[in-house]
Amino acid sequence: MKSIPLTSENLDDMYTLDPHDRPAFQRDTKIRKMKEFSKAVVEHMLTDKQKDVWKMYHIDRLTIYEIAKIIGVSAPAISKILKRADKRIEKNKKVFEKLTISG
Repeated sequence: MKSIPLTSENLDDMYTLDPHDRPAFQRDTKIRKMKEFSKAVVEHMLTDKQKDVWKMYHIDRLTIYEIAKIIGVSAPAISKILKRADKRIEKNKKVFEKLTISG
């Protein structure tokens, strides 16, 4: 299966901040950094199967059942893969937030 490329444009809808939280410049900078970090996490810290499933679900907006049919496994298996990928991303997101707050 061919891996789906991940771009900053694909992540535009995923990391938005409340416009009342910070001035626009700080908000845009944090969004840009979060997108770059998220891309790195997805590309380097997920298995190939996790990457493919994560991208099909979050970027291509396919359902779990559609992904299962494409990959040839059960929907519960896809759900499990997706949960593991999301957990790894969330764990690394917390690390990123700690680094940006302290640095």
